[in-house]
Amino acid sequence: MTDGVVEGSDYNFKVRSKNIYGWGPYSAIKLIKASAVPAEPAMVTTSIVGTKLRITWVKPKNNGGTITTYEV
Repeated sequence: MTDGVVEGSDYNFKVRSKNIYGWGPYSAIKLIKASAVPAEPAMVTTSIVGTKLRITWVKPKNNGGTITTYEV
């Protein structure tokens, strides 16, 4: 990430513009969470348990955002 930006932290922004007549008003505040796509799951293993296949993995680094779904 960029220097000074901490993953998982919330940041507030507002924007305004300027032309030859001066500055306009600020926009409403926009909240963003510093995050990126999660890392690759590690140590994927499979095993047979009775008549079922079990697939397990080590939870990947979430890079600042909550992991909500896994797809196999």
